[in-house]
Amino acid sequence: MELSQEMKLEQRQVISMRLQQALQMLALTGIELRDRIEQELESNPALEIERGGGAVISLGDGRNRGAVEKIDWEDYFDGTGGPYVQETDEPYDPLVDQPAQTESLTEHLLRQLEVICDDERTFNVAFAIVTALDLDGYLRIPVEDLAEEIGGDPAEVERVLVDVVQELDPPGVGARDLRECLLVQWRLMAEPDEFVGRLIEDYLGDIGRLSSVAIAGKLKTDEADVAKAIGIIKSLEPRPGRAYGHSRNAPLIPDITVDLVDGKIRVRIEDDVGSRLFISPKYKNLLVDYKKLDAKTKKYLQERIKSAAWFIRAIHQRRRTMRKVAVAVFEYQRGFLERGPTGLKPLTMEDVADEVGVHVSTVSRAVAGKVADTPSGIYPLKYFFTGAVAGERGTVAVEKVKALLRGIINEEDAAAPYSDEALAGKLAEEGIYIARRTVAKYRKELNIPSKHERRRVI
Repeated sequence: MELSQEMKLEQRQVISMRLQQALQMLALTGIELRDRIEQELESNPALEIERGGGAVISLGDGRNRGAVEKIDWEDYFDGTGGPYVQETDEPYDPLVDQPAQTESLTEHLLRQLEVICDDERTFNVAFAIVTALDLDGYLRIPVEDLAEEIGGDPAEVERVLVDVVQELDPPGVGARDLRECLLVQWRLMAEPDEFVGRLIEDYLGDIGRLSSVAIAGKLKTDEADVAKAIGIIKSLEPRPGRAYGHSRNAPLIPDITVDLVDGKIRVRIEDDVGSRLFISPKYKNLLVDYKKLDAKTKKYLQERIKSAAWFIRAIHQRRRTMRKVAVAVFEYQRGFLERGPTGLKPLTMEDVADEVGVHVSTVSRAVAGKVADTPSGIYPLKYFFTGAVAGERGTVAVEKVKALLRGIINEEDAAAPYSDEALAGKLAEEGIYIARRTVAKYRKELNIPSKHERRRVI
């Protein structure tokens, strides 16, 4: 056996730090963005935030203009310098009135990746996956779309998802549906029971609608074994991400405000803190006299300024992307702005991605966890992405059906409420045809009790 060295040229896709930062920023909610800004302000002295009442000042006094022109400022600032404000001794904490936040799911997962991922390529792919998860910890984006977004191979994304991300805490994270979520948790058990795995894999739908006796008869096995297995399955967590990123008694702060003014849709992204960031004039002026600096100091200043500029640009990019997505959503859902939930139309993230000209994964990140303040109230942004059911004049948005269902129940006779069958008939009168069990499903999702529980004898 001979040992030898050889050089070879290979092409590898590596997610740049800029792209990593942009992906992470886009996935943050408004409150999480404030926390992230606070962390960056503490760690990077070249980044500052505008203090109210400061006067605008210029960079330098004109005498060192030649030195300034010799520095490639565009590489550092690219139009993101922001206002330069007068120094003041008054302490300023932009987050003083904000409640303390628990660690977000993304932060929790990234901390684990930093420890277990020695390979940079694996970390980069895992980073893209983790930042694409929704608040429940599910990956709702096809691996093909993620691979296209980062310029990678779908097989590689699938491998990292299964072998790395789905091994992280909390168990079940990174699943694409409930079945996979429960199977991941089952596989991570100290002693996974094969019968439990079989029930999850092949009979999960039956567990919700059949008794353990009926399932035992179907499988020709002992009812006690089925009941025990179902008990184990019910002890698993269907939403592994819900324990993260939610503070107690936190106010519901909209990320987006949308209004209809004189027939025109007005969208505003609520990230006022991010819009007041700028690069420290002190650090800029130090770098102006770069000839007097030693190499180590100059490199430090350049790195801090570049890091601050990248951070500001990532926030600006987040705002632009969120605005484009929100405008596309509400242009399509104009009926909602005019008439409320009954004006909703079926809409998918793929539709918006095509309209905006981005990957569907970008739309998913822009929507995840975000809340919109509308003329009809405050709604999660993903509320406006709704499936369709058959209607007399074509498809009808599921959320519109739910709104109609709620309206029918609100107007029913409390002494003789409608059964689910009768509710299906009422919807049919509106030209919407769905089965009784679908009515029962929507009623439960609206937290509306059954006919017998709604009955009130006056």
